[in-house]
Amino acid sequence: MVAVIGDGALTGGMAWEALNNIAEGPLNRHGDRRLVMIVNDNGRSYMPTVGGLANHLTTLRTSPHYEQVLDVVKRRLNGVRGVGPAVYDALHAMKKGMKDVLAPQGLFEDLGLKYVGPVDGHDRVAVEHALAGAKRFGGPVIVHVITQKGFGYDPAERNEADQFHQIGPFDAETGEGTPKGRIWTDFFTDEIVAIGEERQDIVAITAAMLYPVGLDRFAARFPERTFDVGIAEQHAVTSAAGMAMGGLHPVVAIYATFMNRAFDQVLMDVALHRCGVTFVIDRAGVTGDDGASHNGMWDMSIFQVVPGIRLAAPRDGARVRELLREAVAVEDAPTVVRLPKGAPPVHDIDAIGKVGDADLLVRRGDKDVLIVAAGSMVGPCVEVATRLTDQGIGVTLVDPRWVKPIEPALVPLAAEHRLIVTVEDNGKVGGFGSNLLHLLADEGVSRPFRLHGIPQEFLGHAKRDAILEQIGLTAQALARRIVEDVTALDAGHSLVDID
Repeated sequence: MVAVIGDGALTGGMAWEALNNIAEGPLNRHGDRRLVMIVNDNGRSYMPTVGGLANHLTTLRTSPHYEQVLDVVKRRLNGVRGVGPAVYDALHAMKKGMKDVLAPQGLFEDLGLKYVGPVDGHDRVAVEHALAGAKRFGGPVIVHVITQKGFGYDPAERNEADQFHQIGPFDAETGEGTPKGRIWTDFFTDEIVAIGEERQDIVAITAAMLYPVGLDRFAARFPERTFDVGIAEQHAVTSAAGMAMGGLHPVVAIYATFMNRAFDQVLMDVALHRCGVTFVIDRAGVTGDDGASHNGMWDMSIFQVVPGIRLAAPRDGARVRELLREAVAVEDAPTVVRLPKGAPPVHDIDAIGKVGDADLLVRRGDKDVLIVAAGSMVGPCVEVATRLTDQGIGVTLVDPRWVKPIEPALVPLAAEHRLIVTVEDNGKVGGFGSNLLHLLADEGVSRPFRLHGIPQEFLGHAKRDAILEQIGLTAQALARRIVEDVTALDAGHSLVDID
């Protein structure tokens, strides 16, 4: 069996749990534990060891013949009274000491794993030589391969941020990225630096995502208050709990999909102890380009079950700044600020009134339809409201701002309308709409209710806009379905089914 892992992933807890178990695992059908683990190290943590001596020692260390000879020598020397055991120990220590000087294999070998390397990952002959030796050995072997990210393409090698790990369109001659407009993350980047200037207790934590989550400027301005823990989200969250208990206010910025790994720590280390920690979850909702694993469509459902947590979903750039400040002002409970992928509306969407702490955005005509839209879905729903008005349907549009806890004033407002519609870029099960429906039921408000969100399935690989169209979260699709529902109610029928 061959397993490949990057040096970044090797920092995660599961990797070390596996390493701890491998040497003591059961024997396979051949009576050994043959396993080759290739560590692709492009993080420049170690410099490759070069030269014939290093190659010789690597071959010697992983050769079954060497192990057999070593066993014979050990038995024969230990059979010589007086000096035999001492001579063997000295020879073995000298050989192992030479290897320790040349290569940092001690930690792995203390776990019962043979270490091969470092090997130049861009030297095919050297890699094949190391892998052939590892294959012959009858136990678990770690092959430490040194590679350079972006190797062979000068613009990538010179890119300090991530060596083109997630590059978009760029100039092929210069390597410079195509200029883009401001995205949701940029508004967080600006505001967290401003807040950091005002408050010395604000610290930032991320898990190997400093640039993508927008903490690079904060890190440049406050390096002593920025902590990158590597790919270890659980550790990031528990560390934040400890810092909060010590009088700091941590802001933990992580991709929404990666926050799934740290649910237990959010629940038991932060929320249980009422720690003032703010989580800024980036790439929330449909992301598209990176496939099913990266869609941040679970967070509102997951966090809904956490007692005391507060979750904000900004609708535009102004609300990112506003809600971030409200979040870091909370010191007795965890808070979450949810940032989608892409660009917010070009123009901020101003409120025309308040419904408790929620924002009233549209109020036209009769009280036919109440639309409660969360986060990035507010923009399309403004267009939906216009389409409904054009059809002669009265509409009220509200942005709750904080989707947890649910604004109590929404209950009497819902009771005044014929149809309640919720729209969110989160899974339908257990999200904001589901919880609003439960609240209305608890309060005895029985009204036709339609919940629009992401279906509970792993979404295919496509552009974000294409996926939103496919699942019916566009202004045109939403308006059409609401008109169909209102038409059904006018005819005395129940709501129409939606595929």
